[in-house]
Amino acid sequence: MIPQVGQGALAIECRSGEPELLRSLAMIEDPHSRRLVDAERAFLNELGGDCDLPAGAYATTVENADQVTLSAMLASPDERHVERVSLQGGDGRTLGYEAAHELRARIESR
Repeated sequence: MIPQVGQGALAIECRSGEPELLRSLAMIEDPHSRRLVDAERAFLNELGGDCDLPAGAYATTVENADQVTLSAMLASPDERHVERVSLQGGDGRTLGYEAAHELRARIESR
């Protein structure tokens, strides 16, 4: 089962215009996690979806952490057909866009 985008990620929201606070929060940001969540979010954004869309994406890194693997799924609006794809590459956001386009095309061709 592929989870909804961003599951397990912790986000902190704060006001802009507070440089001290922003610097403090930057210290706890995990660039690796950010990269993976950005890939997942790119997928959902490209579909124009939110948490109600029958879609999911899960990004991981492979061996040397230079490559991202994005596994994604999308169901038809009536949820009778489900398509899945797994892509690998260096740019997670690009993978998210590519996965969205591929799955949308598959669902629309049914």
